Amino acid sequence: MAGPTAVAAHLPAAVGDALLAAGRAAFTDGLHLVAAISAALLAAVAVLVLATLRHIEPFGDAGQPEEEALAGDPHFLAGLNVHRGRITHAAAAESLGYEVLPARTALAA
Repeated sequence: MAGPTAVAAHLPAAVGDALLAAGRAAFTDGLHLVAAISAALLAAVAVLVLATLRHIEPFGDAGQPEEEALAGDPHFLAGLNVHRGRITHAAAAESLGYEVLPARTALAA
């Protein structure tokens, strides 16, 4: 709106008002278009997320403590890097100069 406002200041009142009205209308139309496109994209992403997440298996059993669920799945156990402030990943512990605590030991504590 800075452009039409600057130009309208140098035009006769009737022409300047018409230019400002056209500039406001164009700005509003563009804003509405962007909002509609954003809403459509948001809806598409929501559908994609819902379709994808339906196929993910639940983590552990209902009411099962997370330590038991982690210990029972080798993939989750391998991905455990830190537990209760202790580093369970050997390479991370070595690079930081900390003592490594094996993941199963950390979960049992």
